Order: sequence, then C-alpha cells, then structure tokens
Amino acid sequence: MNKFVVVDLETTGNNNRGQDRIIQIAAFLLESGEVIEQFSSFINPNMNIPTFISELTGISDEMVQYAPQFEQIVEELYPMFNDAYFVAHNVHFDLTFLQKEFERIGLPKISPLAIDTVELTRILYPTLTSYKLSDLAKVFNIQHENPHQADSDAEVTAELLTILLKKLESLPYASLKIVEKLSTSFKSDITYYISDLLQKQSESFTNESVEYEEFRRIALKKRSFSLPQEEEDFVEFDEYLKRELVDQMAVEIPNFIKRDEQFAYMHDVFDAFSQNNILLAEAGTGVGKTFGYLIPSAFFSKQFGKQVVISTSTISLQKQLLKKHIKTIEKIVPFQLKIASIQSKRNYLCLQKFEYIVGEQFDDNYDSILSKAMITVWLTETETGELDELSLPSGGLHLWDRVCCNEESENKKTNPWFHKCFYQKAKNQLMLADIIITNHAYLL
Repeated sequence: MNKFVVVDLETTGNNNRGQDRIIQIAAFLLESGEVIEQFSSFINPNMNIPTFISELTGISDEMVQYAPQFEQIVEELYPMFNDAYFVAHNVHFDLTFLQKEFERIGLPKISPLAIDTVELTRILYPTLTSYKLSDLAKVFNIQHENPHQADSDAEVTAELLTILLKKLESLPYASLKIVEKLSTSFKSDITYYISDLLQKQSESFTNESVEYEEFRRIALKKRSFSLPQEEEDFVEFDEYLKRELVDQMAVEIPNFIKRDEQFAYMHDVFDAFSQNNILLAEAGTGVGKTFGYLIPSAFFSKQFGKQVVISTSTISLQKQLLKKHIKTIEKIVPFQLKIASIQSKRNYLCLQKFEYIVGEQFDDNYDSILSKAMITVWLTETETGELDELSLPSGGLHLWDRVCCNEESENKKTNPWFHKCFYQKAKNQLMLADIIITNHAYLL
C-alpha cells in the first residue's frame, strides 16, 4: 500500500469522549509521494470555542459561525480513508477523535493502519532536540505559515512524511531488518511498509556501500580515515600574535573586537606553559577567555611537541568546546591540529551489549523498544558512539545502563567488537592528539 492520508484536527479541547468537537479539519491524500487530493474546512461545533483554544489556534467563534457542521462535510471526507495509511503528528489524538465523530453521526468506525510522524521522526532522526511540528518545520526548511491551524499543520506533516519515508528507504538492509522486528511494538503500523522495502532491497542487494559497513548483522557508519598532512613551516606564537592573529580572528569570529585583556591573557597562558608554571587567572565576562587559552595551548603543543589537556566542569561544556570553539581555532592557527576527546566509559555505547539486547526475544517496554530503534538508526550516523548525541526518551536511559561501556565490558581482543569499540577508538586517538578535551570527572 502506497497511499497515505495525512490529517490534522483543531478541536475545542482534548476530551473526545465528552462535549469537545472539531472546529477545523484538513486532509492530504498522497500516493507515490504526490498529493492527489486534499480537503480543508472549518467546522461549526455548535458550541463556544474556549478562549485558550482561540488564542492557541487563532480560530474564533465568528470564523466558524457559518461553517458547515461535521455531518455536512463527511460525505466528501469519509472516502479518503479507504485503503490508505492514516498519518498524523501524534496520531492517537487525531484518529481517536475522528473515529468518535464518525460513530456519533452513525457511520462505521474507521480502523486504518496508522503512522505517527512524531514516533517515526524520533526513530529516524534520533539526535534532534525537539520533535514539535513547528521545530521540525525549521529543521527541514518546511514553510509553516499558520502553526496550530489544521490546513497548515497537515501540509507540513505531509511534507515531513515524505522526508521520513525517503530516510527510511535509505537505511541499510541490516538496520531495516532490526527496525522491522521492533516495529510490531510501535504506535505506527509501519511493519508492512518496511517489509516491502526489505523485499525491494533484497532483490537489488549489493555488498558495496560507501556509507555503511555491516558487521554481525548490525550496520555501522564507515569510519573516516585521513592521512596526516606534512608539517607546515612553523610560526612562533609571539611572532604570529604580533603580525596575523588579530586579522585571522576578525575573519573567523563574528563581531570580533580586539580586547587588550584577552591578548594579555594569551601571553600569560603561553608563558606559564613555556616556563612550567601554574597560572590562576580570573577575567570578566566578554573578555574572550575560551579563545584566550585555546590559541596559546595550540601553539605551545605544536612548538614544544607536548600534549595539552583541557578539562571542563561538565560534558555539555566539553561538547561546546568541540563543536564551536575548536572548529574556529582550527581555522585561526596556521597549522594542522589533532584534537581528541574522551569521557567516562558509560557515555559510550558497547556494541557487544547492543548486539545482545537487539536479539532479545521479548521486551514489552515501549521506551526500551523505541530506544533500540533509535540507536539502530544512530549507528549509521555516529562516529563517536557517545550518549549525549542521542535524544532518548526518559525510559530509554534505563536501556542505556544496559548497553553502555562500563567496568564489566569485555574490552579484550577476544571480544568480536573490540576493533570497532567506540571507547577504544577514543582512547587510541589520545595518543596522536595535540590537544585533548575532557571533563573534570574523567580527568580525576
């Protein structure tokens, strides 16, 4: 089945068993990724719209006063659900509400296969920080003109569904096979669709993949390798500080303003390193302390051939350094930097444990099943295997306790996953690094 009817409702409230009614409905019928039919209408609920609903949706009593009642639009709407997946962002609400409305006016209850785009987005994009429709519209550059109005929300959900199905189709066979097994416990009835994808992939199956490698029936992102470049003609720190640093910082740092305190701080940090001294420094907000210690650290490491360890108070600050500041530093300094990052063991996925838990025959915990699916997809994307990349549900953190590296992890060469272990990879990279980024807990 390749037909999907994407639905969004605006209602007077959340109680579909009581007096609440639909005030707006929109439906887009998609086939093979194309919209072949659409329906949108305000509905007269024969009751006043609560103030908070009007404020949320922008729909007032005046806007629905002369709109048709639900009974008057059902003849056009009802046939759209024949032989099609019912799709919504939080599908349980829309489907249940619509089923009750059909029953109320004496029509047979619809029982279609359903797809929840919230759930499917969580599985296929496990690193996003929000799964609200308005936030997803921004992430995927989908135009969203009127959030919380059914026609706009349904159109965005239809575009989102197209993106999700393409992502699902792009997953490697091994990942799809695991997700298919887990999907029988999803809110979404996606099992049959995945089975069809697996059938198509098996008919055109090739062992070669640029992006993925399969090991013990689990697909992983292929590790990227880069040969070290030849060493550049080295520039000493004091010389670079005088001649080029200000210009380079102005180019690479938005709204850069030269601050004398920052450059004095850089001098002091570099001198403390060079003379093997201890430096305790305090500086006010806005001086630029982070660049103030990163730049001399980079120069000292290269000039003297020694590793510099930088430790932060939290993992989030550690990540901020890596994702934001280090990227800028690499553009500022006139040489190639080798950066490594390390955290405590439990922040890394243990592939041996994960192989075991995805092979479990019985698991009735929804958050656990959802988390297994999310991790399966994430393994086709991650190079670090670190927990903080994932947006697991709250119950998924219990699953992480079962699959993370710890003192009991078998980090020995007899472990078939040893050469692919994320924690071992992180430790190995430390040996080649100029600068190591860690946190106080790991350092101590």
